[in-house]
Amino acid sequence: HDMWLTFTEDGRNAGWGSTYHNKRNVKFQSGLKGHICYITAWRSGPTLFFPSPGWRRAYGQIGGLGSCGNYHTSTPSTDGTVNCFHIHAQDALLTFESSNHYTRRAFAGPIRCVRDVDD
Repeated sequence: HDMWLTFTEDGRNAGWGSTYHNKRNVKFQSGLKGHICYITAWRSGPTLFFPSPGWRRAYGQIGGLGSCGNYHTSTPSTDGTVNCFHIHAQDALLTFESSNHYTRRAFAGPIRCVRDVDD
């Protein structure tokens, strides 16, 4: 998840709610249905675009289309979960989502396909 640490002011989860909006190095683009994330400086310079494809809950409900991006890593976490990067419209940016139902492996989201390096 290190690649996502520049998307917040201090490299930590920006959290939920309007009080965290100014800590995000990201702009939500409703017309584009996604987020523009600055990668080299605070709200300036080169950007990456993360679409907001939404997600599918384990029981089949679709949610967050066009406003929410939930990107799973290829690395499993504990208790049947995954590590993930979660952008939620203007409400949240969690570079390392670890405590919500979005992390369940049955909670479908795009996967960042990377190879883990063995030590």
